[in-house]
Amino acid sequence: MSKHARTASIVLAFSLVAVSLPTLGQARAGGGDDVRSGRFLVNTCTSGEVVQANWCAAYLAGLGDALTAFGKDGNKGGLCDPEYQVGDLSDIYLRWMRNNPEMMDLDLLAGASLSLRSRWPCR
Repeated sequence: MSKHARTASIVLAFSLVAVSLPTLGQARAGGGDDVRSGRFLVNTCTSGEVVQANWCAAYLAGLGDALTAFGKDGNKGGLCDPEYQVGDLSDIYLRWMRNNPEMMDLDLLAGASLSLRSRWPCR
């Protein structure tokens, strides 16, 4: 994939996530989860509902692509040499959250970034 096409796909993924976050938040309004928390993302990824599972996968794929782009320049905040399928990312995130339950109330972007960076750190 060309650099321009990759950048365009990253922008599109983050745009779709930004547009859909309020909608999912409204759907969860009775659930008590802060829509910006790791707990919200965990519950979304494990809800068993197709729309929410797809949102989770898209969110983590967009984040994974963005962090991979940063990692290619050697940025320690990025991912270095990641090899993943989109479906793997939610498993990685959920496993990390199970091992780090104190992070459940952390901002979902921060927690998701930490989970992926722990799997593919840049040194």
